[in-house]
Amino acid sequence: MGNNGQQQRFEQLFREQYSRLFYYALQITHDREASRDIVSETFSRVWSQWETVDADKAPTLLLVSVKRRCVDHLRHLKVLNRYSDYYLHAVDECYIDDHEAEQRQQSVDMLMAQLEEPTKTILTLCFLEHRKYDEVAEQLHIHHDTVKRHVMKALKLLRGKFAPKNVYPPATETVS
Repeated sequence: MGNNGQQQRFEQLFREQYSRLFYYALQITHDREASRDIVSETFSRVWSQWETVDADKAPTLLLVSVKRRCVDHLRHLKVLNRYSDYYLHAVDECYIDDHEAEQRQQSVDMLMAQLEEPTKTILTLCFLEHRKYDEVAEQLHIHHDTVKRHVMKALKLLRGKFAPKNVYPPATETVS
């Protein structure tokens, strides 16, 4: 059979099978556009190998190929959905973390503003300017232990504000 005869046979196969394969793919994918693409790509691939295809087995080959492409399409969608879920979760986490960090920073700033001198200055020098207790003591002309006491006092206030609240009261079990 000549090249023109093969083309006519393929065109006849296309006319006979396209609608059936399209609706088959649509049942699997529930997506008209994807179904059209899958069926068209399948016919294109079969056409590119048409000289080696047994024309009597072509409908079965097309059906199996469409089914496999549909499954591949659904797997790809599943991966995309997992990625988009991950991405949305990551974005939410970043936003929540940023928002919580901003709130925490505002609370720290408010607590710092409420601290009395020299505790406020000592905490600023030790933690914001990263100076050692000895350097701060020398700069403020106070004893090293005084710096340490003021830092401990400020940290106690901060811990009281930011420590996780104990939801459950301590157990007070009585032994009889």
